[in-house]
Amino acid sequence: MMHILFINQFFPPEVEPSATKVYEVGSELVRLGHQVKVITGFPNYPTGIRPPEYRGKLVQTEEWGGIQVLRTALFTASTSRFMFRTLSHFSFLLSSLLRSLGSGQCDVIICSSPPLEIALSGVLVSLIKHRPLVLEIRDLWPDEIIQPGYLRNPLLISVAKWVESIAYRRAVKIVPVSHGFVPYLVNEGVPDNKIEVNINGTDTTLFRPDASGAKLERKKLGLDSRFVAIYAGTHGLQHHLETVLEAANMLKSHSDIIFLLVGDGKEKNKLLTLQRKLSLRNVLFLPTQPRHRISRMIAAADVCLVHTEKILINTRNIQAKMFDYMASGCPIIVGADGQMRELIERASAGIFVGAENAQGMAKAILRLYNYNGLRKQLGENGRKYALKHFSRQIIAKQYVQLLEDVLCEMH
Repeated sequence: MMHILFINQFFPPEVEPSATKVYEVGSELVRLGHQVKVITGFPNYPTGIRPPEYRGKLVQTEEWGGIQVLRTALFTASTSRFMFRTLSHFSFLLSSLLRSLGSGQCDVIICSSPPLEIALSGVLVSLIKHRPLVLEIRDLWPDEIIQPGYLRNPLLISVAKWVESIAYRRAVKIVPVSHGFVPYLVNEGVPDNKIEVNINGTDTTLFRPDASGAKLERKKLGLDSRFVAIYAGTHGLQHHLETVLEAANMLKSHSDIIFLLVGDGKEKNKLLTLQRKLSLRNVLFLPTQPRHRISRMIAAADVCLVHTEKILINTRNIQAKMFDYMASGCPIIVGADGQMRELIERASAGIFVGAENAQGMAKAILRLYNYNGLRKQLGENGRKYALKHFSRQIIAKQYVQLLEDVLCEMH
């Protein structure tokens, strides 16, 4: 039995990709007989507001799926303010270090980045506890914020690259969630034998074509006889959802086609303004939803949408929603290049249209709208592929083998 310590700023009930993976993989590790602890913050993502039951506390210990969850205070901030989010990350860096002092013994530490500050927390905790660090890379920070121009200050860039370098050197294993990250890591000096890809995956028992309550969701939202194109996820700069609204504008004459956008993020207010400007009655926005409801909404949809801004960094990663969509047996229209295009074509689970191509997206939606057989076949292909490659059970078993190899190498 291994004693595993995760350090991750996000954890359920927050609906955030790293929170979901830590919980679902951690639960599976517990089922396989290992002890798992998670040091995390109090839930506030993406609004920056703590739920009432978590207010007025500095620390709290809970149990989720057999996982011991050690919550610690942090500065809360919404996703819309970069400086406040940075303060939130640094506050968790400090509080997670303090929380780790009373977290007991462990055999291995797993830390997930971004935010990059949390990678530094993992480095420091591994030094304090004299235990190996496994660093999971979900996005290539700081490159992800340097390349689009979000971070321009030369001093801050130098500091961020220094932290990145320290984290890569200290970790005994670097675990990117996409094969597209590997060339970057090698170019940064990480040895090949230190890198092992472990994708995000999904809960294939939760996300399924026959998810209970899917028909009820259609009825609740007044979508009974409509053709539904859903986007479920963050409404951020890199997602460039203006393209989705432009596609909706092109399809306004098809009154039975509706776009359902579920989630929150920095760009949501701008998107709502654009919706009003274009008088888009065929677009419905909903706030972030719990995963069990998201699974019903996706199962109730006719087609799922993925979209990114047309920049290099977005070609390297695979958005976590892709795995949920595929497991739900819903065909996917991919407005993104690189790894996501390769996945959808390898699985024959959707249609590639490219980034920032509203006309291509509108045409693809009409194609699936008109050809039910194609829609069904693509959805079935996605479900089969997800079951074979992306289930949390498969991902967790790969993690167990990785951690056992790490511990074996240390002795």
